[in-house]
Amino acid sequence: MKFCTRIVSVLGIALLGFSWQSVNAERAIIFSTAPTQSVKLTRERYQPIADYLTKAIGRKVKLVPSQNFVQYSRSVIKGDYDLIFDGPQFVSWRMARDNDTRHNVLAKLPGKLRFVVAVRRDLRVNNVRRLAGKRVCAVASPNLLTLGFLDLFPNPSSVPVMVSVKSFKKGLGCALKNNGVGVILRDKFWNKVSAKKPKIRRGLKLLYTAKVAWPHRAFSISNKIDRETQNRIKNALLSAGGTKASKKVLKQFKSKSFVPASTAEYTGHGKLLKPIWGFHEQ
Repeated sequence: MKFCTRIVSVLGIALLGFSWQSVNAERAIIFSTAPTQSVKLTRERYQPIADYLTKAIGRKVKLVPSQNFVQYSRSVIKGDYDLIFDGPQFVSWRMARDNDTRHNVLAKLPGKLRFVVAVRRDLRVNNVRRLAGKRVCAVASPNLLTLGFLDLFPNPSSVPVMVSVKSFKKGLGCALKNNGVGVILRDKFWNKVSAKKPKIRRGLKLLYTAKVAWPHRAFSISNKIDRETQNRIKNALLSAGGTKASKKVLKQFKSKSFVPASTAEYTGHGKLLKPIWGFHEQ
């Protein structure tokens, strides 16, 4: 009798596990991206990727845009998203999780991300440390380049006062109009505008180039999704079909295709998120 009871118990557990796996395999994979554009524009650019992946893997991939970074950060922290395309600071933070919200990196945009600091020429500022406590124009954190700049000031009392702008272009205007002593920009952007626009060269000078260059934005996926599905999504993103479906996103970032990404290149960058509420626990 006891033997039969044990068999029933084992079968019950096995069936329960099988049932859970079946439900998990059938549910939609929730896909999102950093809200660096409007919800409307997010759907326009990323829905074709979700539709293609749905067809490629035979399982629904549902795009769920966020209204803003507050909503996005909360959802990332709670593990609401299965598949995410965003910056290396977020990818790295999720990779360091110790439960089923841990992510694996799948594919990335080619190239590196590095910030520079440009300051007004009329100021006697010759060292980045001299910006402590001063107003600096930058895209609001958790922007990667802004977080990288703030990481140069570990003492809270010496942190510069950040003047929030919506783009690098507006950041230039912010500094040139004396709303800040300087501006945080991507190196490639600065090199381009400073070479083409004499007004920029007359008004601003390059003060600092970051020593660290981060990997570009990437797709990462939760461990809640089985490995076979993860690999199928990765292969789909790197395929010719994935490139075609992603053409609007690739055009936005001036790239031809996504490329393979490795765990090593994304390890450790999550520390940049420590000043952001909710991310300091890891």
